[in-house]
Amino acid sequence: MDHTTRPRRRVLRTAAAAATASTALLAGCADDEEETDEAEAEEGTGNGQEADDEENGDDDDVAHDDDGDLGEDEEGDDASEDDEQEVTEADSWEDVEEILLATDGDVWVGEAPSVIENEENPTLELTAGDEYDIGYVNRDADSHGLAIWGDGDEEREATDVTEEEDTQQWLTVEADEELTEYRCPVHPETMTGEFEIDE
Repeated sequence: MDHTTRPRRRVLRTAAAAATASTALLAGCADDEEETDEAEAEEGTGNGQEADDEENGDDDDVAHDDDGDLGEDEEGDDASEDDEQEVTEADSWEDVEEILLATDGDVWVGEAPSVIENEENPTLELTAGDEYDIGYVNRDADSHGLAIWGDGDEEREATDVTEEEDTQQWLTVEADEELTEYRCPVHPETMTGEFEIDE
């Protein structure tokens, strides 16, 4: 009886010890898995943030490039508009035969063609060898006249001086490279404009 009981107790003790060791081993594995999961989660968060930062950086680069391209396009558009304006102004003088100025106190104001309309002391673009009628209308009832000047400060042609309001006076001029200015003989300091002669 005694011999039978002792081995059984030993078996039970051995089984209990084995069960305790297994439980501790399983608990240790579970703790290791939790620590591993937490570390991976932290790494995942860091990688995700870095990925987001990289994506945001790429977006910033794209936006910067877009702005740069936009600036170049605007500069190109401005240059094109300037070229078109120059061409338009040059075309506006084609087939012009009459040029009309108006008096306005102490300045000339362009009336025709439309390219000089409302411009003070406008530059008159003429083609060498062509003939033009250049005149003025007295708008302010002050004393005015129109004189054409050439190289060497030489007066080549001039109208009479008049103060009669709404009176028009005209000169016929053949354009050449020696034409320089048109003036009012009464107000030469302020009523003077230039000729630009195209060949």
